[in-house]
Amino acid sequence: MTAETDLFILVGPTASGKTDLALALAARAGAEIVNVDACQIYRGLPVLTAAPTVEQRARVPHHLVETLEPAAELSALEYAALAQAAMTDIRQRKRRILLVGGAGFYLEAILGASSTAPPPDAAIRLAVEQLDPGERLTELQRLDPTAATVVDLQNPRRVQRALEIVRQTGRPFACFAPAPLPAVAGAVIDLPREILQQRIVARVDAMLAGGAVEEVRNLNLHGKTCGQAIGLPEIRQLIAGAISLQECREKIIVATRQYAKRQLTWFRNRSPWPWLPPAEINWPD
Repeated sequence: MTAETDLFILVGPTASGKTDLALALAARAGAEIVNVDACQIYRGLPVLTAAPTVEQRARVPHHLVETLEPAAELSALEYAALAQAAMTDIRQRKRRILLVGGAGFYLEAILGASSTAPPPDAAIRLAVEQLDPGERLTELQRLDPTAATVVDLQNPRRVQRALEIVRQTGRPFACFAPAPLPAVAGAVIDLPREILQQRIVARVDAMLAGGAVEEVRNLNLHGKTCGQAIGLPEIRQLIAGAISLQECREKIIVATRQYAKRQLTWFRNRSPWPWLPPAEINWPD
């Protein structure tokens, strides 16, 4: 087994069925799954983050699922180091590797295609953090009018990081664009839009019925990364009595749809893999 045949990438937007498809694919191929999800790596929120269940993890070994405490911070490069260590371990045991997820920036880091930007500068980061999100966006657009072509302006963390880099280097963010992703085997789950929308609604309803509110209520401390979990801010509002359960549900559905849209944009712009319906995705011979 060569490095070219022992790795497969399965990506898709949230609620597209990655978990079930990955289980079937890994079982057929004799693979172990390395999770590429920014929030499923944290303990205590398996329902909210739709993490693979204990039963599913018993069927196929999973890595980087419910590994860290919610308060831990994790950059894409730190995530990549954990993933690469897991991949090395899997290869040493002569097993195949299935990278599964929808966190594009983490996947870039794992595959060595990250931005060439310099490491964060603590003083600049502190100064940028003192701005409100609107001020960050305004300054980024003023300093780098081309930023909108390479930065997801709807993602506050991406705007913050881009502004930090532009302040630090004095150069447009596009100068630090990531390298092309390597041509390893993989696929993007391709679902009709209406089917994905239906799956998102079903995912949110199952999450609320399955104990996500209790998970958030029991979450004492979390860091910024874990705090990005879709539904967490909305459920906190529900617990505080600021919104009703129906309003909470509607807000989470909207947030999930927006996240899926951002993921699909990333796949269109960055993914070298074919878009295939689930039934046509398989490990190449």
